[in-house]
Amino acid sequence: MGGQMINNMKKCIKCNTNSAYSSGSSQYSYCKECQSVITKQWRKDNIEIVKEKARLKFQNLSAEARRNTKYLNRYGITLQQFKDMESDQDGLCAICGNAPSGKKKVLCVDHCHTTGMVRGLLCDDCNNVLGRAKDNIYHLLSSVEYLQKYAK
Repeated sequence: MGGQMINNMKKCIKCNTNSAYSSGSSQYSYCKECQSVITKQWRKDNIEIVKEKARLKFQNLSAEARRNTKYLNRYGITLQQFKDMESDQDGLCAICGNAPSGKKKVLCVDHCHTTGMVRGLLCDDCNNVLGRAKDNIYHLLSSVEYLQKYAK
């Protein structure tokens, strides 16, 4: 049975409160709060379905839209902001000054893993060096000293 209409308001079939924010078909009627709880629980119970829907939605986007989504989700920047940074760096790595190479041929977004702040764009090799050193300045300076000690 559907929720009862009282003065253009529906009665929630879960908590029995009257609400103008009730939603649903004539078969089911929940207030906004109850609907939120039900939806969250369904998403939790059906996580694989939720993930598959998201994957299919993402697949149907254009390559540019997928990149934009990736940059927004991972780094908080748009694809246009990435392109602007790339242009400012003349398409070269901010550390070594080389163009990206290898399979990807795209510069990596370098960011602080503590603050999330984007620092610049790096080639894959330089990005890996910083990542392996865990952005630890002491380790990187010690590495430079080590290399200088054994330089010819």
